[in-house]
Amino acid sequence: MLAVKLVKFVILFLMIDFTLGGVAKQIFFSQKSGKYSRITHAIEKASDEILIFGSSHANRHYVPAIVEKRLGESCYNVGVQGQGILFHSALQKIILERTRPKLIILNVDSYWLFESQKVYDRLIDLRPYYGNHHDILKPVLSLQSRCTDLKMLFKSYQTNSTILHAIKYYFFPQNDLDGYMPFNENKKNCVFSEYKTPGSNEEINLALDDHFIAAFASFIKNAKNKNIRMVIGVSPNYYGDDASTNRSMDVMRSIAVNEQIPWYDFSHDRHFKNKSEFFYDIDHLNSKGADLFTELFVAFLRADNILENAHYCGRCPGI
Repeated sequence: MLAVKLVKFVILFLMIDFTLGGVAKQIFFSQKSGKYSRITHAIEKASDEILIFGSSHANRHYVPAIVEKRLGESCYNVGVQGQGILFHSALQKIILERTRPKLIILNVDSYWLFESQKVYDRLIDLRPYYGNHHDILKPVLSLQSRCTDLKMLFKSYQTNSTILHAIKYYFFPQNDLDGYMPFNENKKNCVFSEYKTPGSNEEINLALDDHFIAAFASFIKNAKNKNIRMVIGVSPNYYGDDASTNRSMDVMRSIAVNEQIPWYDFSHDRHFKNKSEFFYDIDHLNSKGADLFTELFVAFLRADNILENAHYCGRCPGI
């Protein structure tokens, strides 16, 4: 009798999971606004000639409309807030299965190669796409969780962290400017100062993560294998700190130099240093700053004839 009850329970559980999980998945893929809507568009539909990858510093700082106007090529910003190189390497592989842009811009953050559990935890954003992209996502999601295949059998598991997000943006939709999400003003109560408060410089003692290093190298390799031009950008920061001085950035730049990938470092650009009128908060440009940054960035791409030439040209613009 116990065995029969157990079988009935398992069957009932699977039926509930199939029904509720199916509904949740339908809701997920019908989203018209918000982060997941943009990720889905990038995976399933984006066929632009220029794609921009990175965290919020890509999503908030690169204006596709300006890129299109200055370079004469269609552009989509596939940047995703809070995500590191593991996520973007997987996202790039999925996109390149379907389309081949002329140029990929990867905006890197100075901390990208340092060990971080948050980077692994945030890979849950890829779960809803597991069914259609199993071969690419299994190795990545297995870094975040064991028994990936078993867990992904349950439809509700794939989307259980996305429902509230979907509901939120159903009632409060976001404007979508080809993936770009501007900050239109300064953050309330954000205190800007010309001088940074001395910190503990904890980055000195942080270890580098081999998985992150491999993912960064893989991102470059994926583009080169498809004969896609690629450049790397570093966004401005308010204090004008040289982002190339920590070990994480040093390793990324060394790999880029070795692979002859153009590197455009605006981290200590004079146009932005201590200019609060261009920043939403200490870490992000506002729309005015994003417009200026994109214009300056594209000007270097045009000057170096990036869409026609594949030579390496490391730069620290505008210092």
